[in-house]
Amino acid sequence: MWASSEAEFIERLRAYLAKYRWELISTENTAPVDPNQDYGDEVNQMIDETLADDNFVRLGTFYSYKPD
Repeated sequence: MWASSEAEFIERLRAYLAKYRWELISTENTAPVDPNQDYGDEVNQMIDETLADDNFVRLGTFYSYKPD
Protein backbone atom coordinates (compact mmCIF):
# COMPACT_ATOMS: atom_id res chain seq x y z
CA MET A 1 0.00 0.00 0.00
CA TRP A 2 1.48 3.33 -1.00
CA ALA A 3 1.19 6.54 0.99
CA SER A 4 3.04 9.85 1.14
CA SER A 5 3.38 9.79 4.93
CA GLU A 6 3.05 7.46 7.91
CA ALA A 7 -0.22 9.18 8.88
CA GLU A 8 -1.68 8.64 5.41
CA PHE A 9 -0.56 5.02 5.46
CA ILE A 10 -2.25 4.37 8.80
CA GLU A 11 -5.44 6.09 7.61
CA ARG A 12 -5.53 4.04 4.38
CA LEU A 13 -4.69 0.82 6.21
CA ARG A 14 -7.42 1.34 8.82
CA ALA A 15 -9.97 1.94 6.04
CA TYR A 16 -8.85 -1.22 4.25
CA LEU A 17 -8.94 -3.35 7.41
CA ALA A 18 -12.42 -2.04 8.30
CA LYS A 19 -13.77 -3.88 5.24
CA TYR A 20 -12.95 -7.15 7.03
CA ARG A 21 -13.82 -5.89 10.50
CA TRP A 22 -10.16 -6.07 11.45
CA GLU A 23 -8.50 -3.44 13.60
CA LEU A 24 -4.99 -2.01 13.48
CA ILE A 25 -3.48 -2.37 16.93
CA SER A 26 -0.19 -0.57 16.48
CA THR A 27 2.71 0.33 14.22
CA GLU A 28 6.30 0.62 15.37
CA ASN A 29 9.48 1.59 13.59
CA THR A 30 7.83 2.24 10.25
CA ALA A 31 10.02 3.19 7.33
CA PRO A 32 9.82 3.11 3.55
CA VAL A 33 11.06 -0.08 1.95
CA ASP A 34 14.28 0.14 -0.02
CA PRO A 35 13.47 -1.94 -3.14
CA ASN A 36 17.21 -2.34 -3.80
CA GLN A 37 17.84 -4.12 -0.50
CA ASP A 38 17.54 -7.91 -0.21
CA TYR A 39 14.92 -8.81 2.40
CA GLY A 40 14.77 -12.51 1.57
CA ASP A 41 12.64 -14.34 -0.98
CA GLU A 42 9.23 -14.00 0.69
CA VAL A 43 9.49 -10.29 1.49
CA ASN A 44 11.16 -9.48 -1.85
CA GLN A 45 8.18 -11.10 -3.61
CA MET A 46 5.78 -8.99 -1.53
CA ILE A 47 7.67 -5.83 -2.48
CA ASP A 48 7.73 -6.76 -6.18
CA GLU A 49 3.96 -7.44 -6.19
CA THR A 50 3.27 -4.09 -4.57
CA LEU A 51 5.61 -2.20 -6.92
CA ALA A 52 3.79 -3.71 -9.92
CA ASP A 53 0.42 -2.15 -8.95
CA ASP A 54 -0.04 1.07 -6.95
CA ASN A 55 -3.49 -0.13 -5.83
CA PHE A 56 -2.21 -3.46 -4.56
CA VAL A 57 -2.49 -4.07 -0.83
CA ARG A 58 -0.11 -6.65 0.57
CA LEU A 59 -0.19 -7.43 4.27
CA GLY A 60 2.33 -9.53 6.09
CA THR A 61 3.54 -10.22 9.59
CA PHE A 62 7.02 -9.24 10.62
CA TYR A 63 8.50 -10.17 13.95
CA SER A 64 11.24 -8.40 15.83
CA TYR A 65 12.43 -8.93 19.33
CA LYS A 66 13.64 -6.29 21.70
CA PRO A 67 16.77 -7.16 23.66
CA ASP A 68 16.24 -7.89 27.34
